Amino acid sequence: MRLKQGARRSYKRLAFFCLLFSVASFTSAEPLAFITNQLAHNVSVIDLAQGKVIKTITLGKNPAGVAICNRGKQAVVTSPEEKRLFIIDVTSLTVEASIKVGLGPLGVACTLSGTLAYIADWYTHDISIIDIKQKIILGTIKVGESPAGLIIDEDQQRLYVANRDSDSVSVIDLKKQQVIAGIPVGDAPFGLSLSQDGKNLFAVNVRSASVSVINTKTLKRINDLSVGDWPYCAVINPAGTKLYITNQEEDSVSVVDLIKNKVIAVIGVGETPEGIDITPDGAKLIIANWGEGSISILNSQTLEIENVIKTDKGSRAFGRFITSLSTE
Repeated sequence: MRLKQGARRSYKRLAFFCLLFSVASFTSAEPLAFITNQLAHNVSVIDLAQGKVIKTITLGKNPAGVAICNRGKQAVVTSPEEKRLFIIDVTSLTVEASIKVGLGPLGVACTLSGTLAYIADWYTHDISIIDIKQKIILGTIKVGESPAGLIIDEDQQRLYVANRDSDSVSVIDLKKQQVIAGIPVGDAPFGLSLSQDGKNLFAVNVRSASVSVINTKTLKRINDLSVGDWPYCAVINPAGTKLYITNQEEDSVSVVDLIKNKVIAVIGVGETPEGIDITPDGAKLIIANWGEGSISILNSQTLEIENVIKTDKGSRAFGRFITSLSTE
């Protein structure tokens, strides 16, 4: 499920399992980042305006995937080893519940305005549909082998799934709750990103050091972009002009100009970068560095590292992990 430093050089070896203070509740209009620390069995909550960890939340063993749900009111975290989805209340910064799911829950994505979460199961090769309000599993959808990254297209009501061991992307019609296409991509796709207009999907291929570009109208692969060694996750800026990819083996982030369709910069970050997300205003990129237990904060305009914040062991943050909570 995760190809760790040292182990990541061997494709067959997998690592399964991208300041504390007490408060009654926490509210902020500024973005918060929820970073899963897989080897420390906790989540670091970072106030990006203050530039510091404001709470460390202990939960199940080896937390991995993360997503923001229920209109930003909840963060959900997968624990493959415990076979559970943990639900964190964003206001109180406490674990409010957990749901037993599958044999190896990893990637997770949530609907924008609802309370549905979709969980990729590495071992059962399917997607679980979870109502996080009722805390129940509504059903499952079979996909390719070892599904990992997920992303939802709200406009087309689709769920895209990266199947690492099938070298493909499954396309799920969310209304029909069934797979409508399987798209061949590069070698070992893991992370996914979707353009702002929904026209292009990007699959990050770990072993082929590339990003496959998929036309979502024709559901065909139309291009492959070469990036750094052992790429993992990607995120697009709000303007839809830049794609940022973490490269685990090179300790870097590749910056792709989506107008020119080429890499325009490679930025050194922390050791073994995995998860990546961008603030709602597009000003800052947050990169989780597995190898050194930190996050790097990258200015999207200057492409310079503004800050490095210590988190905990094995910072992964696989998914979209940044939210804003209104004080209203």
